[in-house]
Formats: sequence, structure tokens, C-alpha cells
Amino acid sequence: MSVMRLAHVFVWAVLAADATTTADLTGAWYGNSLDMTSGARGDNIVVRNPDGTFVLIARLCDRGQLSLSTESGTWQLDDGILTTRTTAVDGHAVRADDFYVERYRVRVEDERHILLDLQRNPQKFRSERIDARFAMPANPCIDPR
Repeated sequence: MSVMRLAHVFVWAVLAADATTTADLTGAWYGNSLDMTSGARGDNIVVRNPDGTFVLIARLCDRGQLSLSTESGTWQLDDGILTTRTTAVDGHAVRADDFYVERYRVRVEDERHILLDLQRNPQKFRSERIDARFAMPANPCIDPR
């Protein structure tokens, strides 16, 4: 086999191994959170459904105070970019503008972990696949992860 052909086979194998599918992202995930407006940090659980909808529950610690927030909307994956469109926050519809659209470059670490690289600024988030037995850790204001 020629070196050029071997190189093409290798590149194809690497691309195929890195190809992220919607099945890789569907399900329940636990990860870290960051409020882009206040800078508050915390954690979240997000459930991405096969029908392209999601629900996210976030706990944020801002100046020692814990706040809870729920977002829902739609998600899709195209060419390794996860796009989420939030349509409601805490049960209230939000305006349809770019403020509520997030784009992440996705990298699957293994069957239980993904890395999300936010495209609008240099923030990276790591998420772990969870199941029904998962229990939220202690208050992130007291015991940050």
C-alpha cells in the first residue's frame, strides 16, 4: 500500500472515530454551569431527548447564594456543533433571539463523558452521562466541584 493511500486511510479512520452522533448526546447528563451574565458558577443536569427537545436544571452560586433555574428548548447536532435554542426559562417563554442560542464544539471523551467548547467565548464544559440512580452533589456554594 502506498504512503499516500495509507495516509488517506488513517485520516478517514480518525475522522470516523471523532464523528459525534445525536445518539452520543441523547440522554441525561451532569456537568458544570456558568452564567454568562453574572459569572456565577455551579452545576446542572440536562436531558436531551431524541425528538430534539431538552430540559436543563441549573444550580448557580452567586456571591454565596444558591439559585435554581430551569431552561427548556430544542437542540440539534450538525458537523460536530451542538446548537441549543432556549425557548423558556423557569416556565416563561423567552424572546427568539441569538441571546438564547448557544453553539458548542463537541468532543466525545468516552461513552460516559463529553467536552463542550462554547463557540461564543473560550469556555469549556465537561459532562458525565448519568442514570436514574444519580444524586446531585452537595450545594455548589458549599462544596464546589
